[in-house]
Amino acid sequence: MPQTKEQLAIKKKAYNEINKKQIAAQRKEYREKNKEKIAVYMKGYRKVKKVLIADINQIWRTKPKNKQALKEYNRMARYGITPDSFKRMLKEQNNKCKICSVEFDELIPNQKINVDHCHTTNKVRGLLCSLCNRGLGQFKDSTERLTNAINYLEENT
Repeated sequence: MPQTKEQLAIKKKAYNEINKKQIAAQRKEYREKNKEKIAVYMKGYRKVKKVLIADINQIWRTKPKNKQALKEYNRMARYGITPDSFKRMLKEQNNKCKICSVEFDELIPNQKINVDHCHTTNKVRGLLCSLCNRGLGQFKDSTERLTNAINYLEENT
């Protein structure tokens, strides 16, 4: 008696579950033996599907839970900050920018909390609002330039 698609799917799922390790080992062995072949295929696939992949990625990124996951992943990858350490930093700074003390809850929608870091050592210095972070960037993190700017403002006020 022929099986329905649903029955075949259930049977396949059960087989895959039982043989999970064996299947994984076979796939790994295949990938190792056929690296060049897979690389050529994937290059062509990405080229043909570039727009589709970009659309899928854009849709994925716009979902709220994924936006948060992406932020957390980027913080970890760039600065080594886990979600818990980020929360701890926020708490230590009373949920405020370390320079201007604006509360992060009061930021306008297109502003975000920025992780300030030294560009030579990559050491994290604190959390800043977008305006303060851009300001430091414009002065190229130079205390001399910032001091000159302060002197200029004081002299011309």
